[in-house]
Amino acid sequence: MKLEEKSKTEVMESESRLFEELDKGIDSMENGRTVPHDKAMQMIREKLKEYAV
Repeated sequence: MKLEEKSKTEVMESESRLFEELDKGIDSMENGRTVPHDKAMQMIREKLKEYAV
């Protein structure tokens, strides 16, 4: 679904889920579970596509 087709509520929910995923990643990093930078950026790009943000 394209971003233009989403309602404001759907966009806000999608953004909220994305930030939850990013928070989980930050928590993992703080607990010593890390991945190389390139892999991390790939994961972020995939999440951005998934949530259409």
